[in-house]
Amino acid sequence: MKQWKRYKSYILPYKSAFILGPLMMVTEVLGEILLPKFMSMIINHGVAQKDGGYILKMGLVMAITSFLMAAGGILGHILRRRRRFPLPAICAATYLPECSSFHLKISIRSARDRW
Repeated sequence: MKQWKRYKSYILPYKSAFILGPLMMVTEVLGEILLPKFMSMIINHGVAQKDGGYILKMGLVMAITSFLMAAGGILGHILRRRRRFPLPAICAATYLPECSSFHLKISIRSARDRW
């Protein structure tokens, strides 16, 4: 419980990123699972029965799914980057006081450069 209090101070400013980041990843994965299903529905129902309206409707659904997948991937990447930025340098300063100040300056600088 004592360690949770330490982690809590670092996690709370990024709580939205910790929650929304994985949700955006799930959105992207669900799209990857659904797109082949939509394609098989187009072939089995639309092409087999020569239903042009159904083909266009499912094509639109596929386009919207692709857009949501792209948005989920981009937002997930942004949120993962935001979540990852300050933690290594902060944790090193807090939990590794025996580190030399030179090493700490390098880790802070490299964390800042990654952002």
